[in-house]
Amino acid sequence: MRAIALLCALICGCSALTPVSRSTDPTGLLLSYPGASRVQVVSDWNLWGGAEGPTGRFEPMTDEMTDQGGGEWFLSIPADLPRGMYRYAFLVDGYRLLSDPMCSERGFWNGQEVSLLEVR
Repeated sequence: MRAIALLCALICGCSALTPVSRSTDPTGLLLSYPGASRVQVVSDWNLWGGAEGPTGRFEPMTDEMTDQGGGEWFLSIPADLPRGMYRYAFLVDGYRLLSDPMCSERGFWNGQEVSLLEVR
């Protein structure tokens, strides 16, 4: 099981990421996770998939990634994000929270290690 993510060099403060040939959108996240049936991005910009919203739980449709085939999942990063630092993680099959292993920038959310994205 391997996980990789792609963030645009224009907005990402994590220089360890490199483009992945399947993705043509330079402002997105890509996760390679064969065997997953559903993946979503939970983050500061979407109230952690609804977990910090009125319901207090993850909403399964919030920032759901698109299955690109071959175990690859893609989501465009919102183009209107204000400048700043954002925490994010991948929620696989509704229960497994993964930080981005290709990004060395780390933060924490609810005691879990997550990744950091800098929008410039």
